[in-house]
Amino acid sequence: MTHRSPVYLRIAPDSTISFDYIPRKYLTSRLILSNPSSHNVAFKVKTTVPTSYLVKPHNGYIPPNSSMEINITMQPTEYNAQTPILNDKFLVSAFPLNSEIDMAVLQDPTRFNKLWAETSKAILQNKKLSVGLNFENIRLSTSSPKKTIDTSQSNFDSS
Repeated sequence: MTHRSPVYLRIAPDSTISFDYIPRKYLTSRLILSNPSSHNVAFKVKTTVPTSYLVKPHNGYIPPNSSMEINITMQPTEYNAQTPILNDKFLVSAFPLNSEIDMAVLQDPTRFNKLWAETSKAILQNKKLSVGLNFENIRLSTSSPKKTIDTSQSNFDSS
């Protein structure tokens, strides 16, 4: 029997966060979280490499029938043909908020973290996203003018 995670948010893109690579520049991509439900939905965005990315906002809630844009900024890096493949990942977690008490908790980071810790794993929606670099706009010292690096690791830390 396959266990499926509940779905509270629609996430776009749904599998890979892509960055158009420019050497030694901050790179920005966005994630759109949409709440099609009739409940407020709490969310949290984590990454396997919190020192490499700035996620704004990295947590909060989305009102019913609303969307929120999450900006993800990658720190300046230098990649070339000899650079190892990125293994960076993101995890978006969400669950419905049921009461006004839950809404008040969102204003206090300590209480918000406690709420997440006390939430049953069975009701959490978890979606893993990989990171892709688009090298289409620069020339690499390889035979291929276009190269994308995708990621595959699953150790997450909060952003």
